[in-house]
Amino acid sequence: IIGGGSSTVVYQYTNSGELIKRKSMNQVRKEHSVVIYGKIVYVMGGYDGIMGSFLESCEMFNCEVNEEWKYFTPMLTSKCAFSA
Repeated sequence: IIGGGSSTVVYQYTNSGELIKRKSMNQVRKEHSVVIYGKIVYVMGGYDGIMGSFLESCEMFNCEVNEEWKYFTPMLTSKCAFSA
């Protein structure tokens, strides 16, 4: 469970049904994308529910090391709203 609304909170759901609180992200974000590759969690883009802006920023977290969330190369463009 990663962020949402105006949150940076992160929880890990274990195979035994526990929720473990992990280190919080640096950036408030919702409607973002998440990819898990090996032991690394990548979070990209989304929407800042406090500032009201679309995000280009990306963060990564190494589950084995349990360090802080770290920013990595931002996207070239943010997700944006299109009207039909």
